[in-house]
Amino acid sequence: ADYRAIGDGAARLASGRRRAVIKLILTRGSGPRGYAVASTARVRRICGLFDAPEPDADRYASGVKVRQCLTPVSVSPVLAGLKTLGRLEQVLARMEWADTDTAEGLMFDAEGRLVGGTMSNVFVVADGRMTTPSVRTAGIAGVMRRKVLETADDLGLECREAQVTRETLLTADEIFLSNSQFVNWPVREVGEHRPGPGPLTRRIMAALANEGIGEWPS
Repeated sequence: ADYRAIGDGAARLASGRRRAVIKLILTRGSGPRGYAVASTARVRRICGLFDAPEPDADRYASGVKVRQCLTPVSVSPVLAGLKTLGRLEQVLARMEWADTDTAEGLMFDAEGRLVGGTMSNVFVVADGRMTTPSVRTAGIAGVMRRKVLETADDLGLECREAQVTRETLLTADEIFLSNSQFVNWPVREVGEHRPGPGPLTRRIMAALANEGIGEWPS
């Protein structure tokens, strides 16, 4: 991919905007019906520009309420880590709630292992150690997830990628979500568990804010 051309195009598209969201879609290009990719197909780049919602300060300060979704995530090692347009499972999971107090839903595979949120990656903190679900068999390796992992390493914080069980989630000292639009949200409530924003979550948020990423003041 021509990353410079993509960056330049995004900058032109957002020119004059104080806050904006750009969605980039890459397709295989046009071709006949069927799954085979035509030898003449050329990658098509689609950029969409949207207004960015103003950040809700309370979600950063006090944390968000999340729920556990019933819709399972399929295990697919071939596609694991990739963000494709095949997001029907997340659409079905998001249909499980309508109350505005719930900010996100957490999704698990059929074995009860945490995969991520419908629109986010998840980090849990227990005994001073951060863990985020592995994306080797399911889930998305989000851009902000990678940035959080890099930031944790820069701060000398232990953060590993591993399986996270439901029990681990519901006994964690801290839980936070990552996403390229809202950056990080601490979790204050998931079911009967009330972890609340914690010191490691705050350190990550402050470090990202110092780089101009996120809404949490340094």
